[in-house]
Amino acid sequence: MPRVRSMASLVLSATSQRRDEWPLLCRLQKSMLRKRLALPQQRLLRSIVDTIPDQIYVVGSDGRFLLRNQAGIANTSLEHPDEAVGLTEYDFAPAHLAEKSVQDNEQVMTTGIPLIGQEEYGRGRGWMQATKIPLRDEAGAIIGLVGVSRDVTDEKRATLEIQRAREAAEASEEAKSEFLANMSHELRTPMNGIIGMTSLLEQTELTAEQRDFVATISTSGEILLTLIGDVLDLSKIEAGMLDVEYAPVDVRQCVATAIDQLAALALKKDIELAYKCAPDVPTYVLGDATRLGQVLANLLSNAVKFTFEGGVMLSVSMVYLSDGCPALQFDVRDTGIGIAPDKVELIFESFTQADASTTRQFGGTGLGLSISRRLARIMHGDLTVESTLGNGATFTLTVPAEPLPGASSSPQHSGLGKKRSLAITYCVILDELLAYYASTWDLTHTGGVTCDEILSGEAPDPFDFVILDGRLPTFFADLERLRTALPHARIVVLQSIAADSEMRERARSAGADDFVYKPIKVATLYDALRGEEPTHAPSANDLDHAEPEPFRPLRILVAEDNLINQRVVIRMLSKLGHLADVVPNGQLALEAVHKGIASDDPYVLVLMDIQMPVLDGLEATRRIRAEVARDAQPYISALTANAMEGDRERCVEAGADDYLAKPIRIDALTDLLQRVASDS
Repeated sequence: MPRVRSMASLVLSATSQRRDEWPLLCRLQKSMLRKRLALPQQRLLRSIVDTIPDQIYVVGSDGRFLLRNQAGIANTSLEHPDEAVGLTEYDFAPAHLAEKSVQDNEQVMTTGIPLIGQEEYGRGRGWMQATKIPLRDEAGAIIGLVGVSRDVTDEKRATLEIQRAREAAEASEEAKSEFLANMSHELRTPMNGIIGMTSLLEQTELTAEQRDFVATISTSGEILLTLIGDVLDLSKIEAGMLDVEYAPVDVRQCVATAIDQLAALALKKDIELAYKCAPDVPTYVLGDATRLGQVLANLLSNAVKFTFEGGVMLSVSMVYLSDGCPALQFDVRDTGIGIAPDKVELIFESFTQADASTTRQFGGTGLGLSISRRLARIMHGDLTVESTLGNGATFTLTVPAEPLPGASSSPQHSGLGKKRSLAITYCVILDELLAYYASTWDLTHTGGVTCDEILSGEAPDPFDFVILDGRLPTFFADLERLRTALPHARIVVLQSIAADSEMRERARSAGADDFVYKPIKVATLYDALRGEEPTHAPSANDLDHAEPEPFRPLRILVAEDNLINQRVVIRMLSKLGHLADVVPNGQLALEAVHKGIASDDPYVLVLMDIQMPVLDGLEATRRIRAEVARDAQPYISALTANAMEGDRERCVEAGADDYLAKPIRIDALTDLLQRVASDS
């Protein structure tokens, strides 16, 4: 019986195909060759071998089978495993398959090296996985092999199916990417003509009626461009093509940029727009500044849109999630119309607004909040809202954000010496903001009061600082009274950037010491209270498109295949004092660059459209970088209407120095020309 157990275990171990059991398999030779093996033991071993679902066989040195189990004769004409003894591989498989198996057998018996887990197409039964181990006699000579073949057809088919599905998905992804890029290009290209020509038209001599028409066209174009951007963003998210990058993000700069984008709209609606960051918010975190800024801009735009009195406050704080992960929390709170309880979740659905009637007052596609929530979740965060109809809303964006090593919180301004401050404003949002700042500067603060309440007594309380809102209906009268009653206080006036110089001069004559312009920035307000340096006071001209500083005309080549876009760019350059040559494809651009160098009149700047016939802009850029000497290289700025994820990176990789997205803005073009002029 010990011999039977030993041999049975060897057969079983052969099916495991584990490398660490080779010595056990090799011992099978000693049992198989024993002439005196008792008949009961043989029957027991045969029973064990025949019940194993894998094919088990022993091949002699002459290539003939000494043993095959029941699984080894399945799907053959043999009725009993004993009938396989003396047969060869050619009796069980087509010639080409049998030849391969014979070659493997000979290799194992010649080299003595086991063959482990080799896949092969097996004899009409699909895919097999074979393990073959040399069989040795008591002297160690190889006298055959022991083999185990396992049917892996299902696993192989599943693997092939997964591979085919992956290849199909990749092909679909590529098709979607190409489609979205083409759609972006096709939609933005005509918008470049509309917005570009409108901006040029605005700078010509127009009647009041014509200027009103042009303003309407310009506004409609901007709305349509925003719609195009929203639809493309949603399409990219649905297609799974929108990725999140992880790079250092300046939190306060990101917030300030989003606020600045909405400042003009808030000013137009005559509402306040403010923000504050908690002291423990780090300066830099790891995240995606572009996506974070996009969500914040969407939330602020939505808040301003539905607010008609009061204002919008963006608050930033540091929180920790349930798993202990640090996160930034952005609360956008407004004093607007609010949202009905049954509409709260509805606003996050695509193409849906809380007001779905045909007479909607506010317009829009209903995409902004849907995109924002999806972006938040792509960044592993979330976007929620709390609101009461008629009492405003608070949107809360929470995004995991790991502070960068060594990145401390923003430098805090020191206290102002246990002094007293007074704020008289027109809006509760400003009252809250100024009280918050005062507490961080260790000031004893009074707010939420009127000038009459402060001056109603015989002798008003002494204040070191007075912050007065320029929007107050009785602003000038209040300013004069406060200056008389508080001769030693430093009075800082909060004014809109739209305030003209005459108004500021009148305020200064009435007693104002300094001005802070809205939206309020903490550093600006702090400096104004301390009075160390005067705050810059922008003139009314700052609101208009100021003419750029003159600089020498540049030698420019425009590579653009669209005739309307050619006209837009040429007219913009002409407006800025530059003449340019135009070519309709990348091949001609490459030739023009070479000709310019040969004639000793090289182009300083090439504005290179990306999608062009014959030779596209990226390949033309690569060729210029490869063929033109280093000291003769022009400055190349890519022009693209795609504005897709990774476009800028692809342009830079091709060798472009800069990147302008269509529609081209004249101020962006001006900045580019100034950079080129300073480098050349």
